Amino acid sequence: MEFKIDNSNYKEHLTNDKLIVINDDFITKNDISSTDLIKIEKIDNKEVMLYVTGIELGDLSIDIEHCSLYGIFFENATIKDLKLLYLDISEYKEAKFKTFKTYFDNSNLKSIWMHDSKFYNGFLVRNESVIESIRINDSSIDHSFTHYDSNSTKIEVESSNVDDINFEKNDIHKKGIKSIIEKINIFRTEIRGGFKITEIEFKELHLHKANILESKEYSDYKKDVYISLPKEVEEVDKIEITECNIDRTVVISLNNIKDFYSYDCRIFSFRINFWKILNFKFIKNTVIENIFWGFQSRLKTIEKFVFKNCDIKGQFYLSDTHFSKELSITGTSFNSYPSFFDHNKIYDTCKVDFEYTNLTNFVFQDINFKNVSFKNIDIDNAEFKNCEWDLVTKRFFNRFKVQDENKTNNEIENLLINKNVYSKLKSSFQKNNDYINSGKFYISEQESKKEISLKSENYFEYVLLLLHKNISSYGESVSKPLILLLILIVFSALIYLFTGFNSGERLVDYRFALNLDNTSQTLKDFLQSTIFSIKNIVPFSVGNRFFLNGFDIKATQVIELIQKILSLILLASFTESFVRYLKK
Repeated sequence: MEFKIDNSNYKEHLTNDKLIVINDDFITKNDISSTDLIKIEKIDNKEVMLYVTGIELGDLSIDIEHCSLYGIFFENATIKDLKLLYLDISEYKEAKFKTFKTYFDNSNLKSIWMHDSKFYNGFLVRNESVIESIRINDSSIDHSFTHYDSNSTKIEVESSNVDDINFEKNDIHKKGIKSIIEKINIFRTEIRGGFKITEIEFKELHLHKANILESKEYSDYKKDVYISLPKEVEEVDKIEITECNIDRTVVISLNNIKDFYSYDCRIFSFRINFWKILNFKFIKNTVIENIFWGFQSRLKTIEKFVFKNCDIKGQFYLSDTHFSKELSITGTSFNSYPSFFDHNKIYDTCKVDFEYTNLTNFVFQDINFKNVSFKNIDIDNAEFKNCEWDLVTKRFFNRFKVQDENKTNNEIENLLINKNVYSKLKSSFQKNNDYINSGKFYISEQESKKEISLKSENYFEYVLLLLHKNISSYGESVSKPLILLLILIVFSALIYLFTGFNSGERLVDYRFALNLDNTSQTLKDFLQSTIFSIKNIVPFSVGNRFFLNGFDIKATQVIELIQKILSLILLASFTESFVRYLKK
C-alpha cells in the first residue's frame, strides 16, 4: 500500500506550518502498516522540512521525489529504504560555518539512494546510526558529506560533486563507539575540498576517476586526502586509486594493507605510513611533488612492490623496507635530486627488476645488490653509497659481480650487456670519486672484454688482456708487478751464472755446473749476478754501452735484452697501478 503526500495535500500534514513529522502518531493516525510505502513528491516549499522520528518499522520505505525542501531529518528512526530522487534541499549561502540541513541521527536504515539531487547544506550520518548501503548518484552536496560514529556496509558516490567528504570517528555523544564502513567507492566524482577517513574501520576503498581539486584558500590547508585506521585495527584488505586527478597531498597511515593499487593518476604529493604491505602496485602515475614510504628508521615490509611507468617530479624516498618476493621499478623517471632508495633489504627470494628505468638523480644507499639484475637499466647518473655487492676474491685482486653474470649463457650479446653494465657502474663510482669500488667494477669490465675477445676469436686482444691481468690485475695491483719484477731479477741472475758475465776482469761462467767446492765464491758470484740483473732493470743504454756486463757473450746479451723488455713492461704496469693507487 502506498501513502502519498504531495503538493495538493502536504499542508494538511504540517506541524507548526513547516514540519512534516512522521512519527508513531502519524503512522497510527493515517493507518500506515509496517510494509507500506510513504511517497512524498512534488512539494516546492523551501520553508518545509521533513522530520522522521521515533518509529521502528523495519519494512517501511520512504520515497521523496521532485521536491524542494528546507531539510530532511531522521532521529531515532528505523525504516527499510529511503529514496531521495530529484531533490533540491535548502539554499546556497556563502558562509564559513554551515549547519547541516540533512542528517540521520541514531537511525537504522537498510539503504539510502540519492539520485540527481542537490543538498546545499551537507549530508550527515552520525551518532551510532546504522545504514547498510548509501548510494549517491549524479548529485551535488555542498558543505560536506559526513559520516560520524556510525556503521555502513557500503558507501558509493558516483558522478557527483561534493564539497568535502569526511568519514571519521568523533565520539561526541558516547565514548567507545565503533565506526565501521566496510566498502567505500568514490567514482567519477569531483571533490572541491578535502577527503578524510579518520579512525574508521574499513576493508576496501576505491577512488576511480575522482577529481580532488586544489584549494587556494588559506583556511583549507588541512583539507588534504587523509586515510587512517583506529589503532586497534590491524589491516585493510584493499585500496585502489585509479585514473584520478588529486591536487592535494595524499597521506595514508595504516598498520597493514593486503593490496594497494594505483593506476594512471596525477597526484600532488603522496605519503604512505605502514608496517606491512602484501602487494603494492603503483603504475603509470605522475607525482608532482614528493613521494614517501613510511617514517625514516622504522622497519617495514613489502612482499610485492611494483612501481611502473611513473613520472616522479619531486623527491622519492623509500627507506628501511624489507622486500621478500618482488621488487620492480621499471620504466620510471626521477626528476629531482636526491631521490633515495635507502637502507632497504632485498631477500634472496625476491625477484628484482629495474628494467628501462631512468635512474638519474637516484641514490642507492646501504643496499645489498647481490640479487639485483642490471639488465636494461639506465644507471649512467645513479649514485651508489655504502652498498654491498657480490664480491669475487682472488689472490691479487677483488672484483664485484652482478647477478646478470651468473645468468649469462656466454653468447656475445649477453657478454656485451654485462660489459656495459660494469662500465656504467665503474663510471658511476668514478663520478663520485670512489676509485676503490670503481676499480673493482673496472676489473669485472676487463674480465668481460677478455671473454668477448675469446668468444669472437680475437686471440691477439685476448692474449693482451690475459697478460694485463696476470701482470698487474688490469692495473689494479701495485704489489703484483713488483713481485714479478723481483722474480725476474732473481731468475735472470741465476741464468747469468750459467750463460756467463764479466765481473771486472774475471769471467763468471759456470757452464751448467755449480762449483760447490768453494761455496763462498759461488755466493759472491751469485751476488754479482744479482747486481748485474738489477742493473738490467733499466730498459735503456748506460753510457756508451747497451749491454752492461755481457759484451762478447751472445747468450747473455739475449737474456739481457729479454730482461730489459720484460722490465719495461713490468715498470710500466707498476707505474699504471701506482697512479691508480694514489687516486684511491
